[in-house]
This record gives sequence, C-alpha cells and structure tokens, in this order.
Amino acid sequence: SNCADLNMKFQVDAMDDAKKSTKIPVRGVVKALLRARWREEDMFQVPLLLYTILKIDKNRSVLNADMDEELCHRVKQLIAATIENRPKRRTGISQPLSDYITYLITDSLAELVELTPKNSTGDIGLGGLPSSVLPEGAESTALLALTRCVEVSYNELCRQLAFKSAGDMSSFDVSRLSYSLLTYIRASNAMAGTAGRETNRGEGPALGTTVNPPNRRLVKAALAAFFAEQNPGGMWAQGQ
Repeated sequence: SNCADLNMKFQVDAMDDAKKSTKIPVRGVVKALLRARWREEDMFQVPLLLYTILKIDKNRSVLNADMDEELCHRVKQLIAATIENRPKRRTGISQPLSDYITYLITDSLAELVELTPKNSTGDIGLGGLPSSVLPEGAESTALLALTRCVEVSYNELCRQLAFKSAGDMSSFDVSRLSYSLLTYIRASNAMAGTAGRETNRGEGPALGTTVNPPNRRLVKAALAAFFAEQNPGGMWAQGQ
C-alpha cells in the first residue's frame, strides 16, 4: 500500500504544473524501500517495488553508479526476480501466477524498457541503470519477457471474450478479462515499433517476432464485456 500511495502522489504532482518539486525525500524513500525486508520470491511485492523505485527516481539520484554494494545487490535481485517470473510458453494456459501479478510484472518490465536510452553505452543500460546493477543479458531477456507478456495476455483476453460470447459464465472471469486487457495494452504499447528479437546482431527483429500495437477492435470488445458485468452498486463479481 505504501508503494501505491507513493505512485499516486507522484502522478498527482506530475499533473500539477504549479508544483516544481515534491516534499517527499526521494533519496531516503528509495533507499528505505531497497533495504526493507522484502523477499525476492514474493511476487506480490517484487514487481511493485521495482516499478516504484524506477518511477520516483527518474533522475537517478540514487539508482546510479555511486550506489553501495548492498543497494546494487538489492536492485539486481528485483530485476532478476521480475524477469525470471515472466509468463512462459511451456506452461500454456496454466501460468503459475495470477493475471494481476502478471500485470505488475508487465508494468515494471515496460518501465524498464521505456527508460532505456536509445543509444545506451556500456556503463548505462536497461532502464537507464548502471551496468553494475543489471543481471547478465538483462536487456535482451527483458524484451523477451515483455514479448511473452503480450502473447499470454492476448491469448487469455481472447479466451475470456470467447467464454463471454458463448454464454459460458461458469468459465468467464471478469477479473482475468480486465487484467489480461491491462497487460496486453501496457506490454504492446511498450514494445510496438521497437519490439522483436534479433537472431543475428545488427540485422533487426527476426521475422515473426515484432509486436504490433494493441488491436483496437479487441480492446473495444473487452471494455464492452467488462462494463457489461458491472453490477448496480458499481462493483464487479469477485474473480481470480
């Protein structure tokens, strides 16, 4: 909840043109979050922590080459755990993590990719972070992970729409529909136009690996299905 509060605070500040700075002590907050007693196997915490520190320290006042060994290790743990817990093709429709957690993973991966300098040097790489905090091959594996997020969320989104269209309400899950939609849009937008995996360095994305922008008709259908499930009290049935 503290991470969510911080993210909301910074979003509000960003919308207020009259505010030139925030009263939140960014350096202290980032260091406190990194040194907190979180566990790298806890995927309720890890991607949200990673997203939060990336978001509130965009100027890299803490996340830079001057970090001490402990902070470097903690950042590397967050990135490695987030990438490792990406959706995987081999698990098909039985992904071990919920669609909500998959969205958290997607959001932090997208933030890393979007903050990566276009002409990154050997010292600065993924997420605009120093190479000392990045796991080996982090940039390529983050792109692969985000591609998997697109694939899995697209498949689940289509599956939920099919259940809804068929009237199979015992299989339809509005929570899975909503989070797969969020994941699909977030990952596709982050990857569109720059996505794809190189088989041979310098040759550009290999055929069939490029990610397209979100399908607008699919998004429209998903939103219609989502709001059709809203009850008179303004809420939705509990799902996954």
